[in-house]
Amino acid sequence: MENFETIMKRIDLKVARMKAELYIDAYYEQGMEIKDLFEHIWYASTEILPKLEVQVVIDSNDAIHISSGSSGYVDFQIDPVGMKLPIKTWIHTHPFGSAYFSGTDIRTVRVWEPLMKTAHVLGGDGHYGSWFQEEPNQLKIYRDYEYDRTQVWNRRSEEE
Repeated sequence: MENFETIMKRIDLKVARMKAELYIDAYYEQGMEIKDLFEHIWYASTEILPKLEVQVVIDSNDAIHISSGSSGYVDFQIDPVGMKLPIKTWIHTHPFGSAYFSGTDIRTVRVWEPLMKTAHVLGGDGHYGSWFQEEPNQLKIYRDYEYDRTQVWNRRSEEE
């Protein structure tokens, strides 16, 4: 049986997850460009939530689907009902501050590549990476909003 303090921590986290989703959704509803939304997604991941990964999916109807996970992994805990394919963009955070595609991220992009136009990973403070369907084996990484380097992987999802 859980004690009262454990139950309250779980409730607090559930409330924080809802606040983070509402916060991101409110800014998205203002009609922001995707890159302008990055700082708000990062804020939700690191300030509203206790440094938990957040993912945002914009579908082909411009509907937003938001979820949060652990400090190192995120997925949809409930199926995103009504999501219309293809996906325009998938954005997720690495709240520990480094923008790159992990092996899991590369595998995710590989699976969704035919049905996803862009993907972005946020590492904070102007550090982010952008992947495009037209260049499927690479992530362009930016630091302070300036191009820094390109992460490249081969067909077997291994970095080169």
